[in-house]
Amino acid sequence: MSDTWLKAIILVCTFGAVVLLVESLVSWVASSRATSNAINARLRMISDGHTRGEALSLLRRQTADLSRILPPLLLPLGEKLESMLTAAQLRVPISRMLVILLCAPLVIFLALVALVLSSGSAMGFGRILLIAAFSAALGFGIPVMVLQFKANRTRNHWANNHSVQA
Repeated sequence: MSDTWLKAIILVCTFGAVVLLVESLVSWVASSRATSNAINARLRMISDGHTRGEALSLLRRQTADLSRILPPLLLPLGEKLESMLTAAQLRVPISRMLVILLCAPLVIFLALVALVLSSGSAMGFGRILLIAAFSAALGFGIPVMVLQFKANRTRNHWANNHSVQA
């Protein structure tokens, strides 16, 4: 094997290890804070004088009309994202989350291209493709992976703790 292939394999393995480390750190932080935040928010609302029904309605997500926001081709993906946000117990509007998920890779890509150009390095097709893949993974892939992990944890928690026992 040539040195180029060895360097590429080492870089891919390092990237994978960093992604796994970030995922485990994020899941640990999310698990330690999710339960206490939900309980504190509900208790705060009850102590403010809200009834149980009012507190629960304030804590629920407001769903948006996705057919107004998205074209028909992307509507199924938007509905899946909406159900993932609901399951992850995030009260961020779907339109804001879509803007964040679409703009973050673009901003990261432009920042990395500017960094490479300011360093005086050449910009070939391979480098642009590598920067685009890294930007997509960092700005879109990892946040969606974290959201899916949080949604799955919430679903498992509800399935395990709120099942009907015969």
